[in-house]
Amino acid sequence: MSLTLKQILDIALGSTGVNVPATWIGSNNLATANLVKAIANQSVLALREYPLQKQTRQYSFTLTSASDTYALPSDFLNIVPDTMWVQESLWRVDFPTDPTVWAYLTASAGPPGIWVRCRLINNFLEFYQPQEGMVVGFEYVSNALIKDGTTGDPKQLFSQDSDVWLIDDSLLIADIKWRYKAEKGLEYQTDFKLFQDSLANFLGTQSGAKTISPSNPWNPEPLCNLWQFPE
Repeated sequence: MSLTLKQILDIALGSTGVNVPATWIGSNNLATANLVKAIANQSVLALREYPLQKQTRQYSFTLTSASDTYALPSDFLNIVPDTMWVQESLWRVDFPTDPTVWAYLTASAGPPGIWVRCRLINNFLEFYQPQEGMVVGFEYVSNALIKDGTTGDPKQLFSQDSDVWLIDDSLLIADIKWRYKAEKGLEYQTDFKLFQDSLANFLGTQSGAKTISPSNPWNPEPLCNLWQFPE
């Protein structure tokens, strides 16, 4: 989870018999450089569609009566459902507000009631009659799984050898390996199966779940009275 693109490509393509160059991106062989960068970024775009823990970020901002619309985070992919709340309160934001309710409110210009109402429109968060000074926060899934090797900023795609992959290294290595073999017309089904197994195992560590107890831990009674089973 801290390997650079150069290190990842060295392992993934070196294991297929490719001569490892001093640099991949920016090498004298432009065709190879473009190919491996494209394959690596294909893998990034595919993997970011899965629910990965390290993609989840938090974001908050302050509402003002002077504006109804608010920008999304620069690395925004999608909002984690049911996580938008007014901070330091028990008010959950009605997001996304039902379109019919939204249309009625905007047409009537009536009061919003006790709800804080919000929709995602034209790639902006739009609030109905926002209250001055109210701080809203939510969790979102980031589209940036890479750290720029020069600036350290998050980024969506690889562009240089020193860029750092932030998720599981072995997963990306396995994905790039089968994709490269497929592109070159080599036998790739075995490596593809290994990648699928690796992906399934990795995703199994990502979701998380509460421990299921057959009884209340504060009152350890069974789900049913064991003495009342029918004969």
